[in-house]
Amino acid sequence: MAKAFPQYFKRFFDDYRVLVRVNPSDFSGIELIVHPDGKIEKTEMTFYEEIFDDLAEDEFIHCNVLEFQIHFTKLKGLSLFIHIASHSLTPGQNLKLYELIISLGTRLSPN
Repeated sequence: MAKAFPQYFKRFFDDYRVLVRVNPSDFSGIELIVHPDGKIEKTEMTFYEEIFDDLAEDEFIHCNVLEFQIHFTKLKGLSLFIHIASHSLTPGQNLKLYELIISLGTRLSPN
C-alpha cells in the first residue's frame, strides 16, 4: 500500500492567516495561525474524515509544503530548515525555496 502524503491548505483572514497540514492516512495534523506581528500559534489536531470537504467549504486553498514548513520551522529555527532543505533539493528547487522565503519577508542569516 502506498504511503499517503500530508496535504497542506491555507486561508487569509483580515489580520492573520491559517495554514493546515492534514495527514490523510490517520487524519492527524497541525494548524498554524500566523499573526501580523510574526507570532505563530501551533495546535496539534485530530481531524475527521470530512475535513477536506470542510476546508473547501471554509474557502481554504491548497498551499505548497514549503510555505507551511517555513512558518512551522520559525518555531524551531529557520536556519536549520534551510540547511537541511538545501542539501536535499536540486539547484532549481533551492532557488524556488529562497524566492519563497524572500517573498514571505523572511530574512536569511548564515547561522
